[in-house]
Amino acid sequence: MAHRQNVVRLFKATSAGISKVNSTALPDSMAEALRYDDPEKQLQFYSSHNGTPTYYGQGTGHDDEQANLRRFLRQVDQAVAEENKDSPALLVLVGVDYLKPIYDEVSSSPHLLKDSVSTNPDVLSAQSLHEMTWPVAARYFDQKAATAKEQFETLTAVQQTTADLKDCLNAAHDGQIETLFIAQGQQ
Repeated sequence: MAHRQNVVRLFKATSAGISKVNSTALPDSMAEALRYDDPEKQLQFYSSHNGTPTYYGQGTGHDDEQANLRRFLRQVDQAVAEENKDSPALLVLVGVDYLKPIYDEVSSSPHLLKDSVSTNPDVLSAQSLHEMTWPVAARYFDQKAATAKEQFETLTAVQQTTADLKDCLNAAHDGQIETLFIAQGQQ
């Protein structure tokens, strides 16, 4: 996902390439996302003893900007979750530095990677985004593969693994396979 406060883009990528996801649920900008639910700014007054009105209320300040950013990012997160629900994929955030901790705070996605790409994505093409984000995803996949290999070696020592195709098929049918290793180029 690439973001700045004025533009949000969502991409799906593999090691081979990247494509933009056209989502009607994803807000195009913060202004669009908050246009219907901005709280009305309240300014109230009372009349003093000499008839001069004294104003008090809530204005717009830094706290309002932070609250608006959180509301916006929650909407982005909901849209991303909707897009990602049928085939969950890893999420790599691309944006300016200050967005990552805020998005981490509001995101409900278990697929959001801890690592992100810190840059202004506005000036980057889809291909450039792919070149910057794929190494982040690849590190995650490499770590998962190394962990699975270690577990396989541990379970092999206690004879809880098999390389027999018939045993694998039966175990798969019974939902007993946690990790399956397949040699590249093999069917």
